[in-house]
Amino acid sequence: MRNKPSYLVLEEECSGKMHALVAGSFDPVTKGHMDIISRAAKMFQKVTVCAFVNPDKEYLLSLDEKRELLSAACKDLANVTVASDSGMLYAFCNAHGIDLIVKGVRNNEDAAVEYAAAAFNYEHGGVKTLLLEADPDLLSVSSSLVKDRLIEGKSISELLPKGVEKPFLNMLLQRL
Repeated sequence: MRNKPSYLVLEEECSGKMHALVAGSFDPVTKGHMDIISRAAKMFQKVTVCAFVNPDKEYLLSLDEKRELLSAACKDLANVTVASDSGMLYAFCNAHGIDLIVKGVRNNEDAAVEYAAAAFNYEHGGVKTLLLEADPDLLSVSSSLVKDRLIEGKSISELLPKGVEKPFLNMLLQRL
């Protein structure tokens, strides 16, 4: 990337000894999210995956439920810890000694949102962001698609990581 903004980090600038944060709403965690988390786990010594609250979104799941599903999805990744927080990403990073934020990007709309968030997190907390392009096979996978399929009565199995579908559906059934 020519003339890279100061708030972004390129993969080749990353050290394996860094502590990275993979942040998102994870409502619920999907195979697309897990692709980014797994790639980050291979790149960094320590990865924290944290479900955050975006005040512009309505959620199906509580932070505790998201953390439970993330824990199930990440259980085989030894260097990954799971958390949840309702504060600002940069503040979480600064409080937990996290070196950078990792975010996945599926399309131009995602890129615009993530560039703005990266600039904000750097300006307010000095934390840089690494943007990873989504796996082309997972470009259409999103939490919104999971919700749409549920409403349509269609299967969500192929969208969710192993160990997530049953507890996710049980959480939803408990609300009825």
